[in-house]
Amino acid sequence: MTTWLVRPARWLVPGAYASWLETPGSLTARLRAVSTSFRVLRLAEGWGRAHRDERDALAIAADEPVWLREVLLLCDEEPVVFAHSIVAAAELNGPWRSLRRQGSRPLGDSLFAGGHRHAVARSPLSFARLAPNHPLHRGAVRALGQPLPAMWARRGVHRRTGTPLVVTELFLPAVLSLTDVRAPSTELPSDTPTPRIDMP
Repeated sequence: MTTWLVRPARWLVPGAYASWLETPGSLTARLRAVSTSFRVLRLAEGWGRAHRDERDALAIAADEPVWLREVLLLCDEEPVVFAHSIVAAAELNGPWRSLRRQGSRPLGDSLFAGGHRHAVARSPLSFARLAPNHPLHRGAVRALGQPLPAMWARRGVHRRTGTPLVVTELFLPAVLSLTDVRAPSTELPSDTPTPRIDMP
């Protein structure tokens, strides 16, 4: 079982990762700003099943299908983020129907774009260090074709007209090599004890 932390203590997260985990607003925009070229490499898109620690966020049963999308975010052709997004299949004819046509366009551009008649609200982020046995960690390993250490990830639930879309972003080791002149001033808080979300 993976525990997603609402406010991980500062000592748990290496400083360089903390800055990326707490990126306010669009991660896509920040990655664009620190690279000469940025692109999305689509890995998978189609029907699937939510992982155990995603079902509560969508309020769905284990056997209920979802529409999923997995991509790598590349800065100067170097993979720096593995992203996994899911929405309940029943909602694909609703406010998230454009996801089926997302292709290789950055999802962040859609989520944080202004002017849409159905505004998107993101829940407070939650964070976890994903071990090699976590299915999303295994997905990142398959995508890169190489072993990876345990990795920090963040998760947000984006709601459009109340309908949830769950986005999980795993920060690959190469993200630490980016020179960031726009790092946010916010830091992961050091409050103890650490509030948490326990997923089934």
